[in-house]
Amino acid sequence: MRFSYASQAVVFWLIHTLTDFNADPTSKAAKMGISLHMAAIPSLFFLFGAIVFFKMNTLDPKKIEANKRLLATLDI
Repeated sequence: MRFSYASQAVVFWLIHTLTDFNADPTSKAAKMGISLHMAAIPSLFFLFGAIVFFKMNTLDPKKIEANKRLLATLDI
């Protein structure tokens, strides 16, 4: 959760700095920055998370069966 807040703060700071949002929040660059906040950047984070999940998910039928046997021995 803290990583989420920290990454959001860094992204906001970076985009606002690059688009000069504080000087003119109605400029074309500032509006583009808001669009980045709303769609492009969250999409990239989601894509990165999905790739990490698929790389780290190593379950196959053999491992699943071994886990089921272990849980059965633990009476869970």
